[in-house]
Amino acid sequence: MQDRLAAMEELHRVSRENLRLLEQQRQFLQDVSHELGTPITVALGHAELIEQAATDQVVAEDARVVAGELARLRRLAQRLLLLASAGSPDFLQLGPVEAGTVALDAVDRWGHMPRRWRLGELAEATVLADRDRLAVALDALLENAVAHTTADDCIEVSARVDDGCVVFAVTDAVGGIPAAELDRIFARFARARPYQSRAAGGFGLGLPIVQAIAEAHHGSVQVRSAEGRGSTFELRLPAGPAPEPTSPPEPEARTRAGSPYRDRWPPPRPR
Repeated sequence: MQDRLAAMEELHRVSRENLRLLEQQRQFLQDVSHELGTPITVALGHAELIEQAATDQVVAEDARVVAGELARLRRLAQRLLLLASAGSPDFLQLGPVEAGTVALDAVDRWGHMPRRWRLGELAEATVLADRDRLAVALDALLENAVAHTTADDCIEVSARVDDGCVVFAVTDAVGGIPAAELDRIFARFARARPYQSRAAGGFGLGLPIVQAIAEAHHGSVQVRSAEGRGSTFELRLPAGPAPEPTSPPEPEARTRAGSPYRDRWPPPRPR
């Protein structure tokens, strides 16, 4: 009995130490991300000024490369900060969000990219979510799709209701992911497929961010993929209560939520 009690006490001690180390790691990532943000922004601003003022094309091109890499570093710092803060109590600011509008807004943000964009089902459903975090998750899924496709390839975005969940889906019909890689693609810094270009590629943090945001909403992210046939990523969140009846929307609002955009790509931006 004494040996069992000693073993349990040691197990509790190790668990407490692991929790302390995890919290220490999270705090370290937050501090580093914060500290990197300001100097990167300052350096990026100077690089952009040099690019604009340079009369020598070689200098301008070098400044453009520097600015591009600094912008990538800034995105990396922002993503590390987001991942580090995923477990904090104030990570989410919840409110009712219309699923179809969120999906349409996401495509509107990415519609400038030369892809064959297609809008699938847009369910009239509400989810209790953090609109900004949800936008980040969808942007990460779309960035992933863009990174693995070219201008002539199709990307479809949809939002449907399935078994009490709102499902945001992003589908591409290119390449696909080998079955052996499916279990590791949500690990941080993992890359299962080569990017079509460095400019489009990321850091291997996009899908972990989607997973962290999904789990914070008590949801999940899943992928279906077959080599040579493409991939579908699904962000599943618990469906929220139906919104209270309101006065009829303005004509433009009805147009943005309705079907006319299904055949107009990229969708026109709101005025």
